[in-house]
Amino acid sequence: MNQTLRQFGPTQDLAAIVTFEHRIAEARLSTKKAAGLLTRLREGRLAWSKQLSHRAVVEHIREHIDEPPNKPREELLVSAMSRRAQMEAAAEAVRQVKEIAKAASADISFELEEFDAEYIKPLGFLMSQINQAILCDPRVGIDLVVKKKKIEQSAVKSSEVPKSVGAVDPILVHSEGQMAALAVSMLTAANLTFPWSRWKALILDDPLQHNDSIHSAAFADMVGNLVTAEGYQILLSTHDVAQAEFLQRKFRSRRIPCTTLNLLGLGKDGVKWSVKSSSSIEAQVASAK
Repeated sequence: MNQTLRQFGPTQDLAAIVTFEHRIAEARLSTKKAAGLLTRLREGRLAWSKQLSHRAVVEHIREHIDEPPNKPREELLVSAMSRRAQMEAAAEAVRQVKEIAKAASADISFELEEFDAEYIKPLGFLMSQINQAILCDPRVGIDLVVKKKKIEQSAVKSSEVPKSVGAVDPILVHSEGQMAALAVSMLTAANLTFPWSRWKALILDDPLQHNDSIHSAAFADMVGNLVTAEGYQILLSTHDVAQAEFLQRKFRSRRIPCTTLNLLGLGKDGVKWSVKSSSSIEAQVASAK
């Protein structure tokens, strides 16, 4: 207080003090008015912003529900709420349809897996029977397993293999020739189970390269049964002339027509060959010109 009074000199003038206090009061009043104006300005700006936002929302709603520009806001709100209810109902219907489709898809997939498993079961059984006939070691083979939308091959072992052996890979058990026999049994079983051509025929490339005489005889019996019982035509190639003669004797004993084409090599006029049927005694020799 003393510091405030010193600016009026050693002798304080009462009139000067009153004037100073009056100025202070005016300054406070001006500040209060400015604060009020600023508050009103802020409130007006906020109201204007809300009004612009409200107008934008109304116009956006009007565009989406396709209503005329002069329609009152109350009616526009009713139309918007009705449109919203319709869209929510449609969304709920779509959700229910998706749930139904998902459940139906799961049921169809399950039924399809069961159908595929039942459909392919005869193939696995027939393939196992052919393996026992033509494979030297039929204890380890290949089975077909249905997994969702595809069919995969899996190793299978018979009860003769000890359980302690665990998983068995046929590639590590069989030789290359025996794996070829597995392929022969699989394709033969597939051809018998699911015929894909009106021509009943099998074309086999050296299927007996790994077999002994017992399994070769079993293979010949199986092929003979295909010819006599199913009317198949068999085209078989082999590098072993003895095996070809053995098969011809087997077929001749069962009175199954059999013709042997023996490639003799390259001659002066081209490749020479001899043809011998099961009904003829001597082979006929010819060459390509």
